[in-house]
Amino acid sequence: MSRIAGIVLAGVLCCFASLPLFGQSLGAVEDTTPLERPRPVLQVKTQTPSDILQRIVDVVITNGYAIQESDGSSIDATKRDSNESENYDRVIIWLERDFDRPSEIVKVFLIYGRFELLWGNQIETVRIHLTEVEARNRVSDLRAAIYMELIFGGDDE
Repeated sequence: MSRIAGIVLAGVLCCFASLPLFGQSLGAVEDTTPLERPRPVLQVKTQTPSDILQRIVDVVITNGYAIQESDGSSIDATKRDSNESENYDRVIIWLERDFDRPSEIVKVFLIYGRFELLWGNQIETVRIHLTEVEARNRVSDLRAAIYMELIFGGDDE
């Protein structure tokens, strides 16, 4: 009888040992990134925002990204690590008119995400957390190319 009680007790202890201690949740991880509106990459003086967007599309493609979607005011593009890789970088770029001078100024915004196929999730890629420095480094060439094109690449006025 005591041997059976010992086996049952060991089984119960194993079950409870897998639960988080002191009621803490294992699933949630604190996201310390501030929830804020992104700042524009740059502001461009223009009368024709559609021309600005097309120039950005050209730069994005030149930098190895594939356009996934473009609706006339925004671009969603991805860049795979290689043809065989499931891992990729994703950028969303959009234009907004300036509130104070809507007929003259367009603001260009860019957000970035890194997606990888993780060991525990072989079905789909998931967005992974990068430090601000890591994210900036991965997208800095594209940001610089957009800046150079819109500031120095052509006369848009």
